[in-house]
Amino acid sequence: MSSPWSAPRLGSLFGYMHEDPGIECSLLPQGGRVLCVLSAGDMAFELLRAGASRVIAADPNLAQHELVRWKLNNAAQGTRQMVTGIIDSRLRWLVRWIAPLVFPRCVQQADVVVLGRHFTSRRWRMAWWLLGVGITVVFPSPFRRHLPADVVARLRRRFETACITQAGNPSPWLQRMLCARLEDVSNVWDSTWPDTSMQNDERLTLSEALLHQTNAGRNFDLVAASNILDTAPAADLLPLLATLASQVRPGGKVVLRSLFREANEWPPAPLGWEVDAEATLRLCLQDHSPLCRVSVVLRRTAEVASA
Repeated sequence: MSSPWSAPRLGSLFGYMHEDPGIECSLLPQGGRVLCVLSAGDMAFELLRAGASRVIAADPNLAQHELVRWKLNNAAQGTRQMVTGIIDSRLRWLVRWIAPLVFPRCVQQADVVVLGRHFTSRRWRMAWWLLGVGITVVFPSPFRRHLPADVVARLRRRFETACITQAGNPSPWLQRMLCARLEDVSNVWDSTWPDTSMQNDERLTLSEALLHQTNAGRNFDLVAASNILDTAPAADLLPLLATLASQVRPGGKVVLRSLFREANEWPPAPLGWEVDAEATLRLCLQDHSPLCRVSVVLRRTAEVASA
């Protein structure tokens, strides 16, 4: 499995994550061991807070490691400074561009409600059509090579659903996307910052490998894979699971997120794995992430005895 995430000189893609970590934390047994994507560190920090005994956070992009170490150092000194990555900036630019009715104000409860009233307008539909053109201009080709033809329609549906369902109480992840300035919603950044004690926390290990190449041992209870397969064909799930099979204990789970794929768009689970349909449905309903949402939860089954 090749990955554009390991391209040299990629730069810091994410200054903060766009995922509701409460979903992965809800699957973590007390004292559980976790393998996760590092990215901006948000998921790893929340899993430590949730009681994980070991968190291996993997990312081949060295710029993300530098960012996370910078966060840990700043937290230890009791300071915070907002930072954005390349993808963060482009996502916020695109969302602000298609929502001119609420910008440049930061989004508050009333703003989300007002925005929802325009979802059927011609101007709104035209903005999303133009967004499809914008994606080809703004996002690097390795990150859009495997996007479906209707990706904009899928993103629109997810975004509108998030605005409607969260109108009374917008989640931090929705507010982050829609704020005009980072400092306008400073209260929603807590999960992106580590605790002051995490700089020397022996439970946290940063790996510069791809998630499935960490060789970080066995008996993981949870793998938080984020949306690492959005830049690959869906069939790449199979070699990913084949590699993780020796690292995840029976009963352990893999949470796979996606910007556009639903659970039924992945290939059937291979021998040794099964789709946890109950957890997938429940977590999809609970997920407050506006775009990068839970796609499927897979459970490691007991090894099949050889004849």
